[in-house]
Amino acid sequence: MASATYRYQWSDPALSEVAQSLDPSLVVTKAGPAPAPVVDITLSDDGANNKSDLDAVMAVLGWTYQSTNPPNPPQGVIIRQELSTKLLVDDSTTSAVFVDLLSIPIETEVGVLTVIASACSTNLITLGYLRITIDGIPVAGGAHDLGTQNMFLAVRVPITAGAHTVTLRWRVDALGTQSARPVTFPEAEFATLLVREMNA
Repeated sequence: MASATYRYQWSDPALSEVAQSLDPSLVVTKAGPAPAPVVDITLSDDGANNKSDLDAVMAVLGWTYQSTNPPNPPQGVIIRQELSTKLLVDDSTTSAVFVDLLSIPIETEVGVLTVIASACSTNLITLGYLRITIDGIPVAGGAHDLGTQNMFLAVRVPITAGAHTVTLRWRVDALGTQSARPVTFPEAEFATLLVREMNA
């Protein structure tokens, strides 16, 4: 399978905090100080969706696409490690408080964590909610309507040195059920969590 490297340039957005319209108690930091001028990301290129999905992620984090397969590496940006996990069994929740869906433990130096979560789940009766936490602290979240829906979360967070736990959590409103069933519906329902540690 072919691969391609995509270069993104920091677009220097102002730091902004946005309250979720469906969960006003959760305030999400959408962008922060400029980490470095450019960053390169290499991924398997098995279709146009890979590039468009990556553009969407990077735009949320404050980066703008610059070029494909650039000749020179960026200066100053180091991806130290990348960990990921996905839901391998059918799961569901009727909990009205957030419970764990996926979790990644990670040992870091001082730097930045980029966390990307995606899920396609089915809700009955009520809204369903997803939330990313780091060491139990909410850093991103959102909600989706009835039926089978996709949700995508991405956040960039400064991190201290030490052991940390990144968790994707979910819940429903009272009397609801939210299901993610990758075994029963492998082409329709899923949940994934990716954590990347960078030096800045």
